[in-house]
Amino acid sequence: MKPEFEVISAPGLPTWPRLLLDKQRQRAVVTIRLATWRSCLHAHAMSKWAGWCINLTVAWLSWQRLGFIENPIGRGMLTLVGVCVVAAVTKPLMPAAFDHFLARRLFSRRSTVWFTPEAIAFRSRMYENGVVVPRNWQGHPVQVRFDTGPDPEAVTALSHQYGQQRRGPGLQTARILRLVITAFDPQRNIARSTQGQLARAIPMLPLDLQDAQRLTVVLSAAAELTSPVSFPTAQPVPGPDAGLDIDANPT
Repeated sequence: MKPEFEVISAPGLPTWPRLLLDKQRQRAVVTIRLATWRSCLHAHAMSKWAGWCINLTVAWLSWQRLGFIENPIGRGMLTLVGVCVVAAVTKPLMPAAFDHFLARRLFSRRSTVWFTPEAIAFRSRMYENGVVVPRNWQGHPVQVRFDTGPDPEAVTALSHQYGQQRRGPGLQTARILRLVITAFDPQRNIARSTQGQLARAIPMLPLDLQDAQRLTVVLSAAAELTSPVSFPTAQPVPGPDAGLDIDANPT
C-alpha cells in the first residue's frame, strides 16, 4: 500500500519546512534545503567572481570603443575610470542580489528526516550513511527533542586570523541541529539516583540561525504526531525503612 502523505498545517506551525504525515501508518516526512555557512561562503565567492567578470568585460568593451584615441595612456585612463565606476556598483550590488539566492538554491544541501513510531531516521552530509535512532530502548520509550547549538567548525573558522579578517557570511550565525535522546527507565528511583535518565545529543544538520527555530518546531511536531506512547511520570519508590501511614492504610 502506497503511503498517502498530506501537508499538516496548524496555528503556530511554520509554513516552511512542510510537514507531511501519513495518518493511517502514523509516519511523517520532513524534507528541507538548508543554507549553511559553507554554502554562504561559496555563494559570496561566486558573486564576487561574477562581479569581476563584469568589470573585465566593461574594461574590454571600453578599450575597444575608445579606439579612436591614439594615445594609449589617455585611452587606458578613460578605460580605468569606466571600470572604477562600474566596480563601485557591482561590488556591493552583486553580493546583495545573489548571495542569498545562490546559497539557498545552488549551494544548499537537501536533507530528509523520517518519523515512525519505531524510529527516527535522517540523512546528513555529516555522516557517510543514514542514521536511524530507535524510539524504544530495552522495552522502555525513548524521549526525543530537537535543539540547536553553535557549529564547532564555524567557531574554529571564525577564530582563525583569515576568518576574522573576512568575517565570512554565515559564520557568526552558524548552528548545528541536534537530536537529544533520553532513555527513560521507570524502574529507577530518579529522586535518589542521577542515572535515572540517560541523555545523548546526536548532531544532525548544519544550518543557519534564521532557520533554526522554524525547523525545530516542525520536527518536534512530527515527533509528537508519530510518538508511540506517552512517557510515564516517575514515582518515588519507598525504601525498606520507609514509614507507614496508619491513617491512610487502616488495618
